[in-house]
Amino acid sequence: MKIVEFLIGWLTSVFIERTASDYSHPIIVYAGLGDSVLGDNMKDFMAMLAERYKTDVYGINIADSDQEDRKLSGLSDANYNVGVACEKLQDLSYLGNVNAVGFSQGGLFLRAIIEQCSNIPQFKNLVTFGTPHLGIEKLPTCKPRDWVCLAVSLVTKWGVYTDYAQSHAVVAQYYRDPVRYATYLDKSTWLADLNNERILLGEEYDATYGDNLASLDGLTAVMFNKDTVVNPKESAWFGSSPVSSHYQTSENPIIPLEEQPIFLHPKDPLGLRRLAESQKLHFRSCDGDHLNLKDDCLWPILDEAFK
Repeated sequence: MKIVEFLIGWLTSVFIERTASDYSHPIIVYAGLGDSVLGDNMKDFMAMLAERYKTDVYGINIADSDQEDRKLSGLSDANYNVGVACEKLQDLSYLGNVNAVGFSQGGLFLRAIIEQCSNIPQFKNLVTFGTPHLGIEKLPTCKPRDWVCLAVSLVTKWGVYTDYAQSHAVVAQYYRDPVRYATYLDKSTWLADLNNERILLGEEYDATYGDNLASLDGLTAVMFNKDTVVNPKESAWFGSSPVSSHYQTSENPIIPLEEQPIFLHPKDPLGLRRLAESQKLHFRSCDGDHLNLKDDCLWPILDEAFK
């Protein structure tokens, strides 16, 4: 009898251990503007993820060095970066199902990967922190000696919708001007396509983008209540200022997702309405400025998403 009890106890402990480690989804991480998963801070964060969720964690880097990767996060063609990320993830297709965490513009890149890449692991849950999903309407204030940010701002200010800026400054490629919305739709080389917004002009769109995004088990979008970098901060929740071509008047200065034309469109081209109707779209918030993440906000959100 004691032998049987021992075997049952041993098998139970092995099952629990395997459930915690072997069967947890690996996690993909994408850093933000001027940052890199090759940097010490991101490495420390990924190590904490691996320990907390007992799984493997993979960071997406475009260049092989920390310094060059940080540079490409701001001064490059976003579509090129997505292509490189797709190739890297194709080599990880054996992982099966994965979860993902994106910081600031890193969340846009992860969403682009989910929408556009093929033969990659199946993304299950995506969490974005301070991600400008509906773009930015004002250039971010750069910290002193943040040379990547300062260089990007210079290129963007020179002419955000010029061919040069739209192929060399990542921030310019998700700059969404509500006053010059028609120009944005015409000249945007990344965000307008990523969000399938040209369907609003009656143009062709890629339905697989919305289908792929709607296939997620969960999309958690986190806004920072006092964000001074992402403007408007509600872009983290797919909100934006009114666009004259779609809104005549508005008492609310920010148009929430549920009133956005891309959400209300009968074809649901971005898949967000399907996620919302399935209760798979979650909006959360953290106090403080952009990416001012504290443990009491970071971990409960990730625990909820990666349960």
